[in-house]
Amino acid sequence: MTTRMRVALLIAAILYAFWGFSLLFQPEISHWLISEAEYDSATTKLLGAVLAAWMITFVMAARHPAKEIVRAAAVAMLIIGMMSIYLIFGTEIMPARITNIVSLFVNLGVCGYLLLSQLSIYIADHAHTASPAAPRKRVAAKKKSPPK
Repeated sequence: MTTRMRVALLIAAILYAFWGFSLLFQPEISHWLISEAEYDSATTKLLGAVLAAWMITFVMAARHPAKEIVRAAAVAMLIIGMMSIYLIFGTEIMPARITNIVSLFVNLGVCGYLLLSQLSIYIADHAHTASPAAPRKRVAAKKKSPPK
């Protein structure tokens, strides 16, 4: 399962690297892909830097997939995915271009896989505490003899 988790995190890293670096180094072109609002160079480049930082987080999590960083990465992807859904379908500020929809599906797919894998790990770790305790042998209590 760890290998699959690493692959999922690397897929997320590639996705976020694509968007992060394109927003950083080609902000005018990339802005057109993600927004129909007025172009703002500072905000676009800042978003690119944030996505590039998440890419680094995903690479670090893939290298050493501790449950805390994997869970944090999955929750961050969930929040970004939900906000993208809201912006595409709710407010229609973000255009429903093929690049956005494919990115959204990849993001939510990896997020879902990571969350489900973490849930199965959690259940496996806590399965022994939910089962009734094994019967113990009763040890006869030693009788104390009165002091002499």
